[in-house]
Amino acid sequence: LMEALRGLESRFDYAFCFHDGDNVLQELVPFGQPPADERARLTVVSKMVAASQYCSSGDNTLPAIEKARQKVAEAGPADDRFVFAFSDANFQRYGLTAKSLARAMGAEGGSAPGPATSEVRSVLFL
Repeated sequence: LMEALRGLESRFDYAFCFHDGDNVLQELVPFGQPPADERARLTVVSKMVAASQYCSSGDNTLPAIEKARQKVAEAGPADDRFVFAFSDANFQRYGLTAKSLARAMGAEGGSAPGPATSEVRSVLFL
């Protein structure tokens, strides 16, 4: 995604965050601070790999999606707002249901608290 958005920083503002068993939302790339070059993008990817290797087991998928939706809603003016969630969560092990996931993503009117989260579109990739 960082490569796809390279050179389009004037049109798109984005942030990259992750969650794991230890953290609900850890920021890798803050809004307004895209990686400047290939080395900076590699550093982001390296941090993602390290986080996945050394985190404790557990899952924060639902709170992370809710927090991400709120973060995007508060990020400033925008024509469109999206949260793309990528998860390898073991849904059954952690008791995640389609209904609870839909609620966290705002599909059932259960938007995260905060300004204009209903304007944030959420997509989950498994």
